[in-house]
Amino acid sequence: MFEIKKVAVLGAGNGGFMSAADMSAHLGYEVAIFDAIPGKLEGVKKTGTIEVMDIDSKPTGVVGKIALASDDIGEVIKGAQVILNPVPYLATETYAKLAAPYLEDGQMVISLGKGGASLTWAKILKEAGVNKNVY
Repeated sequence: MFEIKKVAVLGAGNGGFMSAADMSAHLGYEVAIFDAIPGKLEGVKKTGTIEVMDIDSKPTGVVGKIALASDDIGEVIKGAQVILNPVPYLATETYAKLAAPYLEDGQMVISLGKGGASLTWAKILKEAGVNKNVY
C-alpha cells in the first residue's frame, strides 16, 4: 500500500468541487483540480479554496485549501498518487483521453461515472498505447 499525499481531481462539477474540498479540509491531502471547460476554475484560482456545502447547498464553515487549480491537466496530474474523476459517464472518455499522455507509473485512477466508467478508462488507455502501471 502506498501513502497518499497528493490527489488530482479531474472534473469541477458538484462532485469534483466537494471531493476536492473534503479531501483537503478533512483528510489533509494536497489537492489539485482540473476541468475540461475553460474558465470553470476561475473562482478557485483567485481564492485557492473551495467551501464545503451541506446537503442543502448551505455553507458548513469548512473550507478546503486547493494547492493548484489549473487548465493544464498534465500539471494537475503530475506527482499525484490518486486521480479522482467524479464526472457523469458521458464525460469519462474526454477526461481519459486528456489524461492519458500524462499518467505516471503507480498512479491510481478512480472514476465515479456510472455505466462502466472504469472500463472506458481502460479502453482509452489501451488505445492510446499507455504502458504505465496505472491502477
